[in-house]
Amino acid sequence: MQVNCNACHSQASPSGGIITSDYENLMVIVNNGKLQGTINHLSGFSPMPKGQNKLPDCDLQKIDAWINDGSPE
Repeated sequence: MQVNCNACHSQASPSGGIITSDYENLMVIVNNGKLQGTINHLSGFSPMPKGQNKLPDCDLQKIDAWINDGSPE
């Protein structure tokens, strides 16, 4: 999140009203499915990072594993 998301989605500049820079706000988009939908460029979601390719498969797998493990803080 820090490397790929927080520049546009922090408390100071919450683009689209999405905040990824703290656990509580990040969990909102984890629980509603937006995080996985956007980073995987799924249909119906705004692909992120905006205007760029998907994150490397290794990063996507780490995020999926974190979510599947219950998204521990």
